[in-house]
Formats: sequence, C-alpha cells, structure tokens
Amino acid sequence: MPLFLLGWDLRTGSADNFLVTAFFGYQGGHPATQFGYKNDQMNSLFTQALQASTVDAATALWGQAQDLIAADMPMVPIVNSTPPGAYTSKVHGFVGAANEDEHFNSVWIQP
Repeated sequence: MPLFLLGWDLRTGSADNFLVTAFFGYQGGHPATQFGYKNDQMNSLFTQALQASTVDAATALWGQAQDLIAADMPMVPIVNSTPPGAYTSKVHGFVGAANEDEHFNSVWIQP
C-alpha cells in the first residue's frame, strides 16, 4: 500500500468539503482513487446528507457516515491545523473565518 501525506483545510462550513470532496466521496460511482475506500453505506449517507432538508437531519447523517469511517479507519489523521491570523491593535472589524474566507469590507485601521 503506497503511503503519502495529504493536507486539507476546510474551504466551506460544510462536512462534505472534508468527507466527500477531499477524502471519501465516490467519483463516477466508484471510490476516490487516492484512498480506494469502498463503503456503499457511507456513500449512501453522504448522498442523503447532501439532500437533507434541514441542518439537523444532515448533521445526523454526517455523524453516521463519520462513525462508519472511524470504524474502518481508512486513513490516519496525524495533525489538525489552525489557520493563523495576526494583526495589530490598530486593526478593527476583522472577523477571522475557519474556512479562510475572510471579508475585509468591514475592516478599518485606527491609528
């Protein structure tokens, strides 16, 4: 089994950005090639979560999918990053975002 290191920062606020896009989502009906992890029940839960009509329903489905992944452990996470942010006390109105999608239209500098 080939080994490699993969880095991924969350780009959206949704679980699918990690679970489907980055790691375990099927592509063209087949497991993603980088992991080759086949779990049809997990894939069905992904589809249901993406189509869920409420956040609570989607959250429950993502949780079930994560439990399946944790039971099989197709990869080993070794680190979790925190995107850095630094600025002086002169900067006001900045709100950091975990998905690195910061907006600066509310930022001002007060000397």
